[in-house]
Amino acid sequence: VSYVPVLGEKETLSGQFLTFVTPQQDLCEPELIEQLLSHGQHVLVVHPGKLLSKWRHANLQIMDYVDDIREVWKKTQILMKPIYKNDICGTTRVVIEAMQKGIPVIATDRSGVGEKVPNLVSRDADIYEWLEKIRQVRNDYTEQVKLAHKVWDEYDTPKQLSIIEEIINKHHE
Repeated sequence: VSYVPVLGEKETLSGQFLTFVTPQQDLCEPELIEQLLSHGQHVLVVHPGKLLSKWRHANLQIMDYVDDIREVWKKTQILMKPIYKNDICGTTRVVIEAMQKGIPVIATDRSGVGEKVPNLVSRDADIYEWLEKIRQVRNDYTEQVKLAHKVWDEYDTPKQLSIIEEIINKHHE
C-alpha cells in the first residue's frame, strides 16, 4: 500500500474559509455545506462541478478547477473532509497537501483517514459535532498548524515513490 506521493516543501498558508475540494463523490458534502452556511460559517468550495453551481450565499465562495492549489490554500483556514456514504480510499492527496501548508484538517472517522488526520468527528457526526470541532481547532489554531506540519514532517514521500516505482518495475520485468 502506498499513500499518494506529495512533493514540495512545508510552508504556512492560511485564510478564513472552511474549504471543501471537489465535493462530487456522494459523500454528503452538500448537506454539510448547507448546514455550515446556515450557521454563519464562511465556506469555499473548489471544483464543485454541477453539484453546487446553483447555490448563492453571501458566505459561499466557489472556485473552479485551479492550476495552482496554493491559491486555494491561501484562502483556507480548515480543510473539511466529510465521508458519510462511501468508504473511499483512506487519506486523500488533498488532506496531505493541506497539512503540508500548515492547514488543519477535520474529517469523518472512517476510510482510514484517522491514520493521518488528528481532528476527527464521529462516523455519523451531526452539524453540532462539526461546529464544536471547528471551534476547538480555531481556539487552538497555532498548535493545530504545528500539528499539521508534524503530520507532514512524518510523511515520507520518497518512501511512497519507491513503493510505486517498485510496482512499476515488477510489471515491466
